[in-house]
Amino acid sequence: MHLIFASDLHGRIALYDALERLAASHRAQAILLGGDLLPRGVTPEDTLDMQKQFVADFLIPWMRGVSGGATPILAVPGNDDLAAAFSGAEIAGLRRLNLEGVLLDDRIRILGYPYLPPTPFPSKDHEKMDRRSDGIRTPRGRPFITENGKIEWVEVAALFARRSSIEEDLLSAPNPNEMRTVFVSHAPPYGTPLDRLHDGTPAGSTAIREWIRDRRPALSLHGHIHESPEVTGRFWHRIGNTIAVNPGQTIRNLSAVRITLGESSVRLEHTHYPPEEITLPLGEHRK
Repeated sequence: MHLIFASDLHGRIALYDALERLAASHRAQAILLGGDLLPRGVTPEDTLDMQKQFVADFLIPWMRGVSGGATPILAVPGNDDLAAAFSGAEIAGLRRLNLEGVLLDDRIRILGYPYLPPTPFPSKDHEKMDRRSDGIRTPRGRPFITENGKIEWVEVAALFARRSSIEEDLLSAPNPNEMRTVFVSHAPPYGTPLDRLHDGTPAGSTAIREWIRDRRPALSLHGHIHESPEVTGRFWHRIGNTIAVNPGQTIRNLSAVRITLGESSVRLEHTHYPPEEITLPLGEHRK
């Protein structure tokens, strides 16, 4: 199966156009998107208006134009994607991934999870505590959500107290070992070459890393930390039997990964890094 994965396009039309061309050249059977798809304004109000307009004026027509609408586009939102704006794209045909998953070609299940640990940014639609015992990071700016369709200012401690943690969500998820599974999450796994900030600090999710290790999907695809591949020199990392990927992202040149998932191996080809053949024993992957 031929797949394309990219993340963190942030409303940049040139990157979307490059992604469409890449999907056509790879004869992709699906495009997978790892969140932060929409532009960000100066204020929360500006961002909400901008994102709604982007979805209506560009994203919906773009989705309908990719292979005449024949190529499935499956996505999770990121921390910069406001829930009140993202829902419009979902209704129009963008399939939002969740932990129940979407079955492709009767052989591969694509799971998705949008939440990530607290960031310093004020938008909190897609943030949860990684684990209940973790401390709360104080955001820069006034925190808000748009879960009810409009800007709502919130108190962070109270918000996270009433939400389940990432660890709790994942523990209740279906076991992916029943078939070949691809897991898509905006947050990368913590403490790997996929979650490093410019100064080398890890900024991923421990709960997601442990879930990947224990549940063993064939592939896990991530975003959020744009610079990590440049900092570490790696866009993939093995967690147990799972190949985890973060292609990173740039402002002008698309960072994406062409994926060819075969019966016994997976081939990853990054748009910037040399292609590598990575063999994954899928037949031995499940117990």
